[in-house]
Amino acid sequence: SVASVVFMLSKRPLRDNTATADGAAAQWQAVYMNGDELGGGIAFDLFQSTLSAQSANTVLVDFKDASGQLCTAADGSTAAEIGAAAAPVTTAADTVARLKAGGYKIILRVYCFQDPVAAANLPGAAVTEADGVTVWLDDSARNGGNPWLNPYSETARTYLLQVINEAVAFGADMILLDGVSFPESRYIDRAVFPGEAESIFSRNAILHDFIEQAAAVAGDVPLAVNMPLSAALSGSSSLYGGGVFDSGAAY
Repeated sequence: SVASVVFMLSKRPLRDNTATADGAAAQWQAVYMNGDELGGGIAFDLFQSTLSAQSANTVLVDFKDASGQLCTAADGSTAAEIGAAAAPVTTAADTVARLKAGGYKIILRVYCFQDPVAAANLPGAAVTEADGVTVWLDDSARNGGNPWLNPYSETARTYLLQVINEAVAFGADMILLDGVSFPESRYIDRAVFPGEAESIFSRNAILHDFIEQAAAVAGDVPLAVNMPLSAALSGSSSLYGGGVFDSGAAY
């Protein structure tokens, strides 16, 4: 199950995980659904038992997880072209349709700049080493270090906004953005963000701008941003270059 504290960006806490787009009280009792359960079959049947047992009314699904894989991607989409689609369109879509027909709300989580698949496969989208070409890793290759998308890259931002648009079309009742940050790493002093030196935006401003664009793409679907509680209260110079609590997201 998923337990979290939800705050409106007016900094007024919402009791009992309650939040809706218009601010009216409505409980979101969410249970996380993994990829196997999303794939249907007996795993989905067992998941439905979990939903009933926990009196949940909402299901949280990783539309794009921290590995950069989407639960589904349309033929011809950028995600499909770079090999980021983890399952056929129909499988996940049928499962979500069954849940919605049963009266459940769907929160789709989208990991953003934490995306090794897109960072490795979209030219010009990744954080680099000092030469501006070699892709930077957040740890050594031997230790499984991963590349990150560069928040200053128009290619990276366009891709993420396309994914958010696909999540809305997929049937999200809320979009939850995760990984909307700069990377933290013991190798961060070697990381270069091409475009930063020429940009009029600070690191904090570039993240705020991306969240505003994401909210515009989400339209009537409420947008939430996940962050550590400490960063929500005090900001983080390394992750956000400040704070993003007062961003363009609803929650």
